[in-house]
Amino acid sequence: MDYVTRIAAAIFATGPKTGQLVTASNPAKPGDVLSVYGTGIGQKAVTPAAGMASSGVDWAVTPVTVKIGGGQEQVLYAGSTPGYAVLDQYNVVIPGGVGACSATIKLLAARKSN
Repeated sequence: MDYVTRIAAAIFATGPKTGQLVTASNPAKPGDVLSVYGTGIGQKAVTPAAGMASSGVDWAVTPVTVKIGGGQEQVLYAGSTPGYAVLDQYNVVIPGGVGACSATIKLLAARKSN
């Protein structure tokens, strides 16, 4: 089984305050903190038993990079999503240079990207 298949790489994002999916009609704005969810972040400081939900904030121990629209962004948190099994969370600040348009989000964790 290859690495991409095992981690089932996928992402989706929710915006600040509302927790709603970020879409063209519900965009994130520069300065907002965006929560991006996915799988495959790699090793964490604490790993719950297989199939068990994370009981707290379990930081990734491997380097994590998030790029939005090509620029490397400030990552406030990267690790397990509390209360969920095998769901990872990246909290990032939307950069000032991203205008009212679509922007590609690229995640790099454990030297693999989406």
